[in-house]
Amino acid sequence: MLSASVVTYHNDNASDGQNTQETVLTPSNVNSTSFGKRFTASVDGNVYAQPLFVQGLTIAGGVHNVLFVATEHDSVYALDATNGNVLWQDSFLTAPVSGLPGATSITTVPNGDLGGTDIHPEIGITSTPVIDPSTNTLYVTATTKEMVSGVAHYVQQLFALNDTSGAENYRILNGQNTNLPETLGDTTFISGVYANNSPIWVNGTGEGNDGQGHVFFNALRELQRVALTLANNQLYIGWASFNDQEPYHGWIAALNPSTLALTGVLNTTPNGIEGGLWMSGGKLSVDASGALYGMTGNGTFDGNNTGGTITGINSAGFPVSGDYGNSFIKVTADTVHNSPTNQNINGWGLQIADYFSPFNSNALNIGDHDLGSGAPLLLPDAAGNAAHPHLLVGAGKKGTIYLLDRDNMGKFSASASAENSTIVEEISMTALAGAVFSTPAYFNQQLFFAPQDVAAKSFSILNGTARVGKTPASTSQDAFGLHGATPSVSANGSTNGIIWVTDLASNDLRAYSATGLNTELYTSTQAAGGSRDALGTAEKFSVPTVANGLVYVGTTHSIVVYGLLNPPASAAASVSAASNPLPALSQAAPKIASPSVASDSSSDVPSIVAGSDEQNSIPRLDWLFAAPIMKGSAPPAFAQLESSQPVQKRSPQTPEGDALPVSAIDNVFSNF
Repeated sequence: MLSASVVTYHNDNASDGQNTQETVLTPSNVNSTSFGKRFTASVDGNVYAQPLFVQGLTIAGGVHNVLFVATEHDSVYALDATNGNVLWQDSFLTAPVSGLPGATSITTVPNGDLGGTDIHPEIGITSTPVIDPSTNTLYVTATTKEMVSGVAHYVQQLFALNDTSGAENYRILNGQNTNLPETLGDTTFISGVYANNSPIWVNGTGEGNDGQGHVFFNALRELQRVALTLANNQLYIGWASFNDQEPYHGWIAALNPSTLALTGVLNTTPNGIEGGLWMSGGKLSVDASGALYGMTGNGTFDGNNTGGTITGINSAGFPVSGDYGNSFIKVTADTVHNSPTNQNINGWGLQIADYFSPFNSNALNIGDHDLGSGAPLLLPDAAGNAAHPHLLVGAGKKGTIYLLDRDNMGKFSASASAENSTIVEEISMTALAGAVFSTPAYFNQQLFFAPQDVAAKSFSILNGTARVGKTPASTSQDAFGLHGATPSVSANGSTNGIIWVTDLASNDLRAYSATGLNTELYTSTQAAGGSRDALGTAEKFSVPTVANGLVYVGTTHSIVVYGLLNPPASAAASVSAASNPLPALSQAAPKIASPSVASDSSSDVPSIVAGSDEQNSIPRLDWLFAAPIMKGSAPPAFAQLESSQPVQKRSPQTPEGDALPVSAIDNVFSNF
């Protein structure tokens, strides 16, 4: 049985979206009469990341159900999940917390610096963090713009926070005990020349290379959109790009979660271009063997099957130059090529162990039909059969559903007919009839998709069959607009299933019966007048989090919380026990000024007003940075990090001759 806590994107490492310990919300009580908006918690920036939830967490002597919220203003909040009160807040725009040596200002990155408005008006924290409950550690990446000697540095950092206090967990850096974050990349761009100071690099001649056979991570161009994954005692981070601005590649970094030491790097197109891990905010899913699965977007794929003859693929069936644009990839640890000085074709410490690229991969690239607009879902073994016991499913912009065998993914075929005999199953794009920018959900032998510009659909996948139904089992009455939605599931075991989605086109929270999407239980505009439960403006790829009878949705500068308007006595008692009497930290916290540097927010702590977004003045909680709370546990052992690679510089390259022109379609679909 899954924990009631939601500590990772889409609930677990399979990315199935299930919370099967929801005992309060049922199809009979989720309706506009008994269910609606409970309160709104204002925060200091837009919320693109999925909120995370930890039950029964001890903070400052009180036990709370806690909601963790990350914002594009580079803040992380711990909110009391039952009433929205602020328990602690971290801002990564303060010098003691982050900041390069000599930085005179630290701000979020204005979207204009990145050549587009896809994420606006600022870029700070975009991906969903991950929490390790066993160590009370929350991992999160933040992007900042820092001025040093008049030069703009674009910086990406990884933070490990104590989830009971917000304080940074200590680690050893260059032999010294420190609570500094791990700098993943520091890029400047002066007079058309990039300088990339990063420990993340691979051997290769791909776009953005240094002219000496190395491709470095570019912190200005790489978007950390993919949710963080914690597995195998490793932390995994993935990247694509901001607004399709080149040079960029698909990157995966593996780090030791105790020390934040880099343990592996993988580039999906080391000798080509692009191949980003977009996945619309989804995550690298992980199976029981520890293998990771992801989906790449447009970019170089070495294989070619023009005329029915395959070229660009080696004798083992892999791309000759290690370029995997528009592919499903299976990533495992590489214990042989395990250092920067001993690399495989895609990097070190990590390797691509298997893959599947559609037979028309290059046509997808030319038509801007990214496969990696969607993210993979790993199905339970019960869905498989003797021939194919381990399955994954995913779809991209074309809307074709691919059912793959994780033990033999299919690689690359000469034709459609050859492909159909190699992979487990392919469902025609006419079934979904829309582009997928999401992770599907799975519950009770049903797959749930909410594609772009069409109705949401469910498909049967009966246990023991390894087969997805060719036509939808149910269809919603509503059509979802641009980018569709990622569904979440709440249920009590296998009963009382509800499918929750955020409709970005209408700014609605919608709930459907898991027995059929044709039964709509609730929308946030159903209540009389349509305004009582108004969601506000939902952000791109917003995913509802459902826990303990409440539904949490990230929006523009707020978290909106829904639940039963008159919860049962048992639920109220649970809330009371979890909350525990505790003085408001905004009142109890000592008023110690924090030496912040050029933060552009005068009030970083939100107000909490039931059913309102009204602002109150609450003192900041910077005192919580003073020290981590370490109760009842010995300090962890740490390993020394390797020193960073030297700065490399390059002049920008002109686009290759066959580079696609920017079009209206590119502008609509760029930067998933």
